[in-house]
Amino acid sequence: MKELDHLIAESIMIYNCYRPHLSLNMNTPNQTYEQTKTELIA
Repeated sequence: MKELDHLIAESIMIYNCYRPHLSLNMNTPNQTYEQTKTELIA
């Protein structure tokens, strides 16, 4: 069970931090989130 939790967490990290998404103009979800957050603060 511990190994499964680790693999799921790793998959989510890859999906959100390293894998560019076409629908996000080839940015990662994290890049889009940070950009949006910065724009809202400014």
